[in-house]
Amino acid sequence: MARVDEVADEYGRINFLVLLETDIENYSVGAFIEYLQISFRHFNKWSHMAIVTDQQWVHKAYEILSPLVHGEVRGYRAIDYDAAKAWVSEPFR
Repeated sequence: MARVDEVADEYGRINFLVLLETDIENYSVGAFIEYLQISFRHFNKWSHMAIVTDQQWVHKAYEILSPLVHGEVRGYRAIDYDAAKAWVSEPFR
C-alpha cells in the first residue's frame, strides 16, 4: 500500500491491479480496512483499476460498486491476467 501512496504523490493518478487468487475469507480484517483507507485517501486519483479473479461474486460486487469509484474499474478472469496488466499499464488519462 505504500507504493500506492508513492504513485499518488508522484503522478497524481493511480492505475491499480488486484490479483485475487484466494478466497476472500482468507484475507484479514486488518488488510481489508487498510485497503478501504487507501481507497478513500486517494478517492479522486484512481484512473484504471483491474480486478483479476475467477470468483464471480467479486466481479459482481465491483460491477455494482464501480459507479461509486472515481476512474474505470474492469474485471478480468485469472486466465486474462496479461490483458489486465496491459490495460492498467496504459498512460493516465
